[in-house]
Amino acid sequence: MRVAFLWLMLAISVGVFVGMLLALRNYRAHNIVLTPPKTAVEYGWAIVPWLIFALGAAPAVRRLFAAG
Repeated sequence: MRVAFLWLMLAISVGVFVGMLLALRNYRAHNIVLTPPKTAVEYGWAIVPWLIFALGAAPAVRRLFAAG
């Protein structure tokens, strides 16, 4: 049951972050600005929360699979 819940939460998290990145890409594709876009910086800041989430969840995932 715990592993199923873990996979469900992982799927939801991945879905949210993929949606966020797609929304960012769609916004940049349809928004014409006069200054050059800094898309690498924007994508970097969009990925930072995912990295924080992954690093924070890693010990719990290891413990969950070790308890098996």
